[in-house]
Amino acid sequence: MKREPNPTVHSWLPAALAVFALAASAFRLRSTDVFWHLAAGRWILENRAIPRHDPFRFTSEGLTWIDHEWLFQVLIRGVELVGGVPGLVILRQLWVMALAAVLWWGFRRLGAGVTAATAVTLIALMGARPRFLMRPELLTFIALALLFAGLREYHVHRRRVTLAWLAALIALWVNLHGEAILGPAVAGLYLLGARLQPWLGSPPEPEPRPVSWIEVFGIPAVLGLCLLINPYGWTILAVGAGITGAMRGIDAYNPEWVPVWLAPQPFLLFGCVAWVALVMIGRRRSGYLHGPTLLAAAGLGIVALSAVRHQALFFIGGAFLAAETLARLPVAEPMRRRAPMWTLWACIAATLWCLAPPSSGPLQPRQGRFTLGYGIEPGRFPEAAADFLEHHPEVGPLFNSFAHGGYLIWRLYPPRQVFHEGRMELQPDLLRQIGETRGSNRAWAQLMERYGAVGALVRIDPRPRPVVTRNELGEMELEGYETANALLFPREHYALVYWDDLVMLFLDRRLDPPRLLLDQEFYYVFPEDPRATLSRAASSRESFQGTWAEVERSLVDQPNGRIVRVLSSELEKIKAARGW
Repeated sequence: MKREPNPTVHSWLPAALAVFALAASAFRLRSTDVFWHLAAGRWILENRAIPRHDPFRFTSEGLTWIDHEWLFQVLIRGVELVGGVPGLVILRQLWVMALAAVLWWGFRRLGAGVTAATAVTLIALMGARPRFLMRPELLTFIALALLFAGLREYHVHRRRVTLAWLAALIALWVNLHGEAILGPAVAGLYLLGARLQPWLGSPPEPEPRPVSWIEVFGIPAVLGLCLLINPYGWTILAVGAGITGAMRGIDAYNPEWVPVWLAPQPFLLFGCVAWVALVMIGRRRSGYLHGPTLLAAAGLGIVALSAVRHQALFFIGGAFLAAETLARLPVAEPMRRRAPMWTLWACIAATLWCLAPPSSGPLQPRQGRFTLGYGIEPGRFPEAAADFLEHHPEVGPLFNSFAHGGYLIWRLYPPRQVFHEGRMELQPDLLRQIGETRGSNRAWAQLMERYGAVGALVRIDPRPRPVVTRNELGEMELEGYETANALLFPREHYALVYWDDLVMLFLDRRLDPPRLLLDQEFYYVFPEDPRATLSRAASSRESFQGTWAEVERSLVDQPNGRIVRVLSSELEKIKAARGW
C-alpha cells in the first residue's frame, strides 16, 4: 500500500470518519415502514412461525403474504425488547458504522491510501444518507459493500472458500431484504468486467489472470440458486415486480419511486458527473480502467437513475470504482501533502452539516430535515389518535392514511387491523382504487362499504380543491373550494369525533356508531379549514357559542395544539368585535 504523508493528520482520518457516521445516523425514527416491521417481528416471535397470510389488514381477508424481510423484523424486534425505540436508533448507528468500516476496509484492501479511502467513504456515506432510515435496505448497503469486497478477493486469490462465503452472504441477505436479487446480477457484471479486462487496458502492476466464461456465468448462477434459501422458495422473486406493479398508474406522488429525470437530486447528479470525470481522468493518466467495478457500478447507476430510492446503490458501487481508480492514479507531491488535511476538514464539515443543516439555500437537505434524537420524530405519526382509539376499542374498522398504517399496527394490533400500509405488493390494485374514488363522494362511500370501514382516520390536508357542478345547460360551473376531506366526509353522513394537529377521525352516522362518541362530535369545528370554521362562527351568536364550546373542550385535550390555539385566539377577536 502507498505510504501516506502527514502521519499525524491522516492517523485522525478514520476517527473523523467514524464520528461522521455516528452523526449522520443520529436522528429520530421517521419511516412509517419500521413500525409494521416491528409488528411483524413481534408476531413472528409470539407465534414462533413465519407468516404465510396477512394478519394486519382487514381489507386483505388473509391474503397470502410473502414476508421476504422476516429476519430483519426479528432482529429489530429483539432490539426493541431490550432497548426500546432509543435502542433502534443506536442499532442504526451501529449499522452505519459497519457500512463505513466495510467500505474503508475494502478500499484499503484494493490499494487505496488512508486519505483516498477516507475521502471516498465519506462521499459514499453522504450520498447514501437520505436512505439511512430504519429499514431493511440499510442492511442491503452493507451486504452490497461486502459483495464487492468479496468479489475482488475471489478475483485476486481464486479461493473456493471465498465463493462459499459469497454464497452464505446471498443466503443471509435474501432473508433480510428483497434487493438481494441484485447480488447475482452485480456478481455477473463484475465477473464479466474481469473477463473483458484486457480490452480496457493493462494495469501498471500485474493483475490476476482473467476469469473464464464458466466463472462469468456459473458463479452468478450459483448465487442465484442461493436466493432460494428462504422460507418461501422461488416465489420470493416475484415480490419486487409486485411492488413496481402497485405503483404503476397511480396519481398519488411518491417521491421514493420517481425517476431522477422527473425529480432531480443534485447530489446524485453531481456524483454521476464526478464518477464519469474520474473514470475519464483515470483512463487518460494511467491508460487503465478497472473493468469489474466499471460494469458493476454502471449497472447500479442505471438502477439508481430509475428511482430516487435506489440512489444509495450507486454511491456504494461507484465508490469501489472510484477507489480502484484513485489507487492507481499518479498524484503530484503537493496534492499528496495537502490531501489529508483537506479530507479531515471535509469530515468535520460534513459532521457539522448533519448536526445543524441549513434550512434554506443550496446546502439545504433535499429529502427532509432529519431531527436529531433517539425517539420518534414528533408530529409525524398519530400518537395521540392511537391513544384515543386504544381507549375506545368499540370503534370498528377504519380507513387510514397510507403513511400512518404501519404506526397504527405497531400500537394497536392486536386486535385492531388497518386499511393499508407500506406493503404495496400485498394488494397491488388497492392504491389505484383509492386514487380513482377520491373524486366522487358516491364512489368513495362504495369503497368504504366494500371493505367494511365504519369511518376514517385521515391526515389533515388544508389544500383547497375546486368544487365543480353541472348546471341546467350541462355546463360545468365552479361553486367554490373545499378541502379534500370535507368533500369525502360530508357532515350529513359523517361525524367528526376526534382531531388534533395531524389527523381527524370520522365515523359514518349511517352505520350506528357508538352513542358515546356521537355525544363528543365536533359539529362546528372543522380543523382542516380554520377559515371556514371562523366564518361560520362569526355568522351568528348560536354558531359562535357552539364553536367556542368545542374549542374550549379541545384546549383541555390538547393544550399545546397549534390549530386549536389559533382558533381560540381568533374567536377571542370575534367575541370582542361582536360583543358576544
